[in-house]
Amino acid sequence: MCGIAGWYSRGGRAVDERVVRAMCGTIVHRGPDDEGVFTDLDFGFGMRRLSIVDVAGGHQPMTSEDGRFVLTYNGEIYNHPALRAELESLGHRYRTHCDTESILLGFQHWGPGVWSRLEGMFAAALWDTRERTLHLARDPLGIKPLFITLQNGGVAYASELKALVPVPGLRFTPDARAMDQYFAFGHVLAPHTIYSEVTKLGPRASRAPPGTGASSTRRDRRRRRRRRRNGWSVSATRSPAVSSAISRATCRSGRSSPAASTPRRSWRR
Repeated sequence: MCGIAGWYSRGGRAVDERVVRAMCGTIVHRGPDDEGVFTDLDFGFGMRRLSIVDVAGGHQPMTSEDGRFVLTYNGEIYNHPALRAELESLGHRYRTHCDTESILLGFQHWGPGVWSRLEGMFAAALWDTRERTLHLARDPLGIKPLFITLQNGGVAYASELKALVPVPGLRFTPDARAMDQYFAFGHVLAPHTIYSEVTKLGPRASRAPPGTGASSTRRDRRRRRRRRRNGWSVSATRSPAVSSAISRATCRSGRSSPAASTPRRSWRR
């Protein structure tokens, strides 16, 4: 078990590394072996690691060889050996034996299409330093948690709710509907959380920024056209500062399997 957390303040407001470390400090129990933090002006994220695969070489955040992409990820990719063989045959060179690098190199080669190629359980955050775009993704079954809040024009996320608390200026209002669900069912139904400002990235909604070439259903395209404002394609419950387009991804296995979606989101300036 590991944990990730990050804050994209947006609008030129610098993210203090101490805030990111404080976020990670709330989830030390998820990853007692290692910590890594990365900041880039108005963006910062970090990771607490429970070292299992490639203990020495799997430190995160992990940066691509050209410095463009930086990745933090919680989980395990079961088809990592197959992905490694495929990526090496395509000319990519591995520096570690860690499955984290398969995601990183896969994103370099396939872009957001890499999420549908992953077989495993994961919650991932990838920062594109060139486009200044944040990509978040979660496995199709939603095994690994990922909580998101969109406030003050920015986005913060974490593996656990309490890791969002150190971010300055965030509000956490108890949601009466969520409390009703908790007492009725013993848990809060996704995508809701106990706080009205925080949601879960669900396992059945796949999102990517406009213009990425991601496929989408006809209904999704109609929905985006209805919600287009000022050059952004936005969901009905999201700020216009968040670009999103819904697309489908296929959960692949060694034999034919029913289609499933890999939830992902991207934020850019």
